[in-house]
Amino acid sequence: MNPELIDWDSEKDLKDIEIPKTYSAFYPLSNIYRCCKEYFSYSIIANNPNFLFVKCGDLNIYVRACASFFAIAQFVPTEVIKTDEGYCMEITAVDDYMLPFETPPATSDWFAMDHSSRKKVCICTLKITIDFIELENGLKLRVRTEGTEKVPFKLEYVVIPNCKVETQNFVMDAHGGEYISLKNGNVRLEHIEKGHTITIKGMFSKHLYHTALRGSVPQVKDSFTIYSTDFTPIDREVEILCTMRKSTYTDADKI
Repeated sequence: MNPELIDWDSEKDLKDIEIPKTYSAFYPLSNIYRCCKEYFSYSIIANNPNFLFVKCGDLNIYVRACASFFAIAQFVPTEVIKTDEGYCMEITAVDDYMLPFETPPATSDWFAMDHSSRKKVCICTLKITIDFIELENGLKLRVRTEGTEKVPFKLEYVVIPNCKVETQNFVMDAHGGEYISLKNGNVRLEHIEKGHTITIKGMFSKHLYHTALRGSVPQVKDSFTIYSTDFTPIDREVEILCTMRKSTYTDADKI
């Protein structure tokens, strides 16, 4: 669309121009919102099960969500929506049960039967909405569901395993293929050498149906995963906060 860029010498033209370290940009046609501050950044992305990416120095995580609801389970919204508070994404899934044929079909081939004649009952709806609210050193997620109750739900934070994982009660190294699920409190990820940290506040765990939850993206075997789980209806708030210490010899804030 811009052929003049083919021969553009960007290094020469941008030599004396300082690239801003703090900015934000919303691309409605691509359905992407990016926010970058001096030492951390995050991206909200539609049409992708990995809908949120957060980077703090050398720490990288991304976030997914899923509810075990009929054939539509994984949270893959198609649009990033601008709101008064920030941005949001949502999906609505509708499905039902079908009664047997009132008149026996002419064939025993399931795929050749005309299933449109079967009556539908127990029509179920599940709406998942996630709001994104910018904070000074990170962002807040407000996760809400409407409709069908008692559906298993999970948030998962996929962590590149170059860090340690610390809570109020334990500390461990993050290893690929391993995972934890915290019933409450906060968890801090810290780069082992540089002291870059990402703290996730507002953990929850109501069930262990997470790694094998039907309809979800398979667990990433070379990454460390933190799960939060619940049953619908859900109204939860989570904060993802970034800090950068000068070195690991400097005391970290309390979790």
